[in-house]
Amino acid sequence: MKKTTPCILILIMVYASCAYKYNSESDFQVSLLDDGKSAEITDYTGGKQIVSIPPVIHGMKIVRIGNDAFKKKEILGVIIPDSVTSIGNRAFAYNPLTSITIPSGVTEIGEGAFAYCNNLNTGIAIPSSVKSIGRYAFFHCRNLPSITIPSSVKAFGEMAFYDWNILQTINILGFDSQTAADNVWQASWRDGCKAKIYYKKGE
Repeated sequence: MKKTTPCILILIMVYASCAYKYNSESDFQVSLLDDGKSAEITDYTGGKQIVSIPPVIHGMKIVRIGNDAFKKKEILGVIIPDSVTSIGNRAFAYNPLTSITIPSGVTEIGEGAFAYCNNLNTGIAIPSSVKSIGRYAFFHCRNLPSITIPSSVKAFGEMAFYDWNILQTINILGFDSQTAADNVWQASWRDGCKAKIYYKKGE
């Protein structure tokens, strides 16, 4: 037993280091943005189911996940770098993702960004950096147990939580009532949603 213990520890260390290793830069297609320094990911061409996005690709800082970049790529997990400030339309839609962590630098989540990610089963806390969430953003995420929306969100698209059911929970921290939220976002943000919605102002 004493002889095998070091081997087990080495295997654990190797696995841990691989788990946090960035994917090869060649797995991504990128496009240079107008500032000439930063870029957006336009497509994922790798075949891995667990994706760790590099913060810099070909010398360019990755600040945006482009429209449809990871759509229908059969990925189970993704690590988004802190450099990212924008998640584009349908960026991760139609994937069997089980969980997602949105970095604290993200300011906007696009239309249908996580639509039809039916396997999401771990609650999501939207960071306080986010200012806008597009329509259909979490459309048909029927197994996501809960999501928390901070007071920083000033714009919310229609049917963001369409097809959510009574077993799911949405926590709204910027308003103290449904009427208050609807007055700013318009009631269409919760169209087609049967989840339990709780409101709490001052967070």
